[in-house]
Amino acid sequence: MSEKAKIQSLFDPFNAQGSWITLHNSGNDPVNLGLVDCYTVTRILSQRDVSRNTNRTEFWLLFKSVGYQEIFHYSHTIKVVNLHQDDGWNMDLTDDRRRVFHIDMIFPEFDLDEYEQWMRWMEYRKERKDFFELVDKDILATHTQMARKWSN
Repeated sequence: MSEKAKIQSLFDPFNAQGSWITLHNSGNDPVNLGLVDCYTVTRILSQRDVSRNTNRTEFWLLFKSVGYQEIFHYSHTIKVVNLHQDDGWNMDLTDDRRRVFHIDMIFPEFDLDEYEQWMRWMEYRKERKDFFELVDKDILATHTQMARKWSN
């Protein structure tokens, strides 16, 4: 399995069950960025030591907030320099600007409002499958290009 596939697999449970994300920026109140449709790793940068062993991996992550088809500001790419996960239900991503993006998985028994909104969103996407295939293809191409041009 490639490094990109390994990192992407960490996000698969969040893509399947739904999640929301909160931005923590030092000195400011946390900002709830809302429910996330999905997370996609678009680029990997592995840094190696003189023995060619990987000692650090940074990656670019595209996340699309629910409703992203309406406005381009709902699709975000960040360069992740650190990923911390204590369990399979949440994770913290630190970007290259030292902001922390905290991801929480939706649990229907505890997060009823979020779960209902997530289920409505999934149904909406399902009913418009062809439309979303086109939108998703365009967004992925744009954000993959953005990640490629990002300075290391």
